Amino acid sequence: MLAQSNWSARIGEYWYKTETYTTTDSKGKRVTRTRRVRKTEWWPLSGRHHQYYSGYLVSGSKGLPQQQAERIKPFQLPALKRYEPYFLAGWLSEEYSVQRADALQVCQHEFYRREQSNTAAFLPGDTYSNLDVRTTFSHINSDLCLLPVYLLSYRYRDKLYRFMVNGQTGRVAGDKPLSWWRIGVFIGIIVALIAIIVLIFLLVGGGLAALEG
Repeated sequence: MLAQSNWSARIGEYWYKTETYTTTDSKGKRVTRTRRVRKTEWWPLSGRHHQYYSGYLVSGSKGLPQQQAERIKPFQLPALKRYEPYFLAGWLSEEYSVQRADALQVCQHEFYRREQSNTAAFLPGDTYSNLDVRTTFSHINSDLCLLPVYLLSYRYRDKLYRFMVNGQTGRVAGDKPLSWWRIGVFIGIIVALIAIIVLIFLLVGGGLAALEG
């Protein structure tokens, strides 16, 4: 997508002023000192910003939410090849269940976030406030890609857990059920062992001191 934005903001530039002030020193006397104080000069500014964004992957499966898919990125997109039927020989592959319009909406939301960030970085001055970015998108293109993602889903105590593998890079992500009472018992055992070691150290140290005495 090509993002074209009109923006407006208050731009701030820092300048420094030397001030004189009176304080009390360590001896209780009143003394006069100087300090350098930063000031900010503000003025309104507006302009245009445009940038082309590409390469953002949107999950085409309703069974793999976008938030989960982000956890096993990135994929090496330059390694993509034109589809051939034999690529899937002997494999089961899921057909896309997310419509193009819905995928473009997710992508546009991400590119708008990036455009806001890039516009803010483009601004002159030392700081800014009240930034307003109004963006329109054009030259929108999309491609359907088949990417290797291996999923293991299981349910434990009515909660769904998912383990994912990026079949291209080997990156893994997932969740597992946690038993808090077992974690508490484990922490308790560790604390007890530390206490026993400290107690032994104190007893041995006291015995050596008694022998030396």
